[in-house]
Amino acid sequence: MINNESLLFSPDAPLPNHALHGFAYDGVDMICGSLGYSKFKARRGRLVKPGQDGSYIVVNRNGNKTVIGTDFSGYSTLFLYQSDKHWAVSNSFVTLAQHAYCGSGGLSSDLLSLHSHNIKKSLGFQTSLISMGIKEIQLVPVGQQVVIHHAPDSDSATTEPIWTGKPALADSSRYHSAMRQFLTTAAGQMCTMLQSDADITCDITGGRDSRTVLAIMLFASRLLGISLNDRVHFNSRENAGIDFQIASQLCSSIGVTLNRPETEALTKRALHGDHGYKVWKQQHLGAHHQIMFPLVHRDSTHFWLSGNGGESHRYRHSFGPSPDVEHYFRSVTKTFPCDKTRDRFLQRLLDDLETQRQCAFSESDDLMLLYRSYRDRMHHGRRSRMFNAITPLSSRLLRQTSDHCTQESWENGLVLADIIANLAPDLLQTPFEKPYPGYDAGSLIFRQRFSNLAEDVDTSGELFRDPAYAPADPQDDNRCAMDAIKGDFSFAIVKAKELGIYSDDFLADAQQVMSRAAADTSDTPRLFGPQISQILLAAELSQLWR
Repeated sequence: MINNESLLFSPDAPLPNHALHGFAYDGVDMICGSLGYSKFKARRGRLVKPGQDGSYIVVNRNGNKTVIGTDFSGYSTLFLYQSDKHWAVSNSFVTLAQHAYCGSGGLSSDLLSLHSHNIKKSLGFQTSLISMGIKEIQLVPVGQQVVIHHAPDSDSATTEPIWTGKPALADSSRYHSAMRQFLTTAAGQMCTMLQSDADITCDITGGRDSRTVLAIMLFASRLLGISLNDRVHFNSRENAGIDFQIASQLCSSIGVTLNRPETEALTKRALHGDHGYKVWKQQHLGAHHQIMFPLVHRDSTHFWLSGNGGESHRYRHSFGPSPDVEHYFRSVTKTFPCDKTRDRFLQRLLDDLETQRQCAFSESDDLMLLYRSYRDRMHHGRRSRMFNAITPLSSRLLRQTSDHCTQESWENGLVLADIIANLAPDLLQTPFEKPYPGYDAGSLIFRQRFSNLAEDVDTSGELFRDPAYAPADPQDDNRCAMDAIKGDFSFAIVKAKELGIYSDDFLADAQQVMSRAAADTSDTPRLFGPQISQILLAAELSQLWR
């Protein structure tokens, strides 16, 4: 079963020979959806495989094996259910759990994983374990794929690494060639998008990640002779203080309008009623605890760009700096009910991290591996699981580039500065929301610069896509997303109390968070939780365990 928002595969129905959910890049070509995949295969004679750029789940059958895998960063999540001979695969934890509940396999509780509500700061804003409350359901790690083995009597499911060999260890002499390849490929992919018939929205902030994406877009538009003001809707939150001021100054400097009146690109794809809550719950419950309802449907004729993924290319990400994983974990888990439970959770986290390391694309320190495996994947990939959110900085080529940068560049986050310096150095004339050493026009002489980049950019890429999305049924406007989550929360908090793992203080805090979220009447989406999500998850699971 595949629809616009979710997929579910099990022995109950034949697997497709080939399918694609989400969007993938192959060189400078872009492929959206299963029909787009069919067009791509017919035109190029190639397959999309697990581990390429994008945010997708791909299915490919070859003889008696079917491989199901995700994109390079795992922004599209994949969950595997296994109990005796029973198996099923989905991109939705809750969909998979409900499917398994209706079958004859086991669904046993994993209460230890639910203690993630005792983790503070960004480590606690998404799962930090492979299991999320049901022992028989596992998050397939980044770098692993599911293999279905077909046999006359029954099919079976296993996992195996995507990467057959590890890339070479970091070598600064390879940085030059890796960076040039990323620059020309990213520019070519942006040219493909700009020349397509799709509507484009781009988030702009005062930070360096979104500015790097803008540099790629600006270089591509100048190469093609296309006006970005005519082609792209630039978006920034007006209540973001200095961030919005810098974004406004930046857009003014390149002659584009920020926050033009809402266009048909968004209004014709808008979600109505409680559908935004349903999409969020289906895609995120159990995996990502912060809540933000999507604004639009997934549509192969609309792409929304952002700087998500940039933190994976610098030392100072949101999990550090800290000496090691254990030190960081203990610093953000002081509210665990007892040391024994905290130690058991830490050991599980470390065991899962070793599993992640076995299939990781490249070497990294443990904190960065933890960050990439969960925070980057779940948080920065959250929008890509709900609509076509394009994240150029989650690129495999950029990972290869930052893996080979100098220690100075890594510690000071200068990989993105090299991108801006090569593609749109004029963007360094505008300050950032805070000072970043090396990100200013005066530092250009210290950046790795390339000549004749435009000559190496392939502008012949194509967008292979599904038809524009149209909801099959009119959406019910009688209940909004906030009313829906309030109703579910009122029931869930009663169920959560019965589990006996949540303190009175936590339950009271969750109720306050729900009240504040319900009182916010702004039109713009906002992150809230994670207490609400954790309560909803516990209640959902308590009705499924057996």
